[in-house]
Amino acid sequence: MTAGGLCHWGPICALTIILELFVVGLYCDVLLFHPLESVGGFVHLLIYIMWLALILNYFLKSVWIGPGYVPRNWKPAVSIILYLNLFIVIVYLISDSYLPQTRTILSSIPSP
Repeated sequence: MTAGGLCHWGPICALTIILELFVVGLYCDVLLFHPLESVGGFVHLLIYIMWLALILNYFLKSVWIGPGYVPRNWKPAVSIILYLNLFIVIVYLISDSYLPQTRTILSSIPSP
């Protein structure tokens, strides 16, 4: 895809938000951990700038290439399903003592 993918209100708004938050965070970072006064402040600033580079890298890849694809007929591994079932059981046990009406909601979820 060409650079035309960025000329839309969605990516422009996202880039504006990313850069605005970066500038405000950079200002706060320099105020709190001045990079010229300590090595820790300099390392902190480098890590913060690295985060911006990674965020922009993955954002631009998702705009130009796409957010990601899975192969045909892909299904999650069995272990993921077991973790999700464990999560449902934990939510059920916690919510049973606080919200009894969730029992009917959770019982309607089909088991794999």
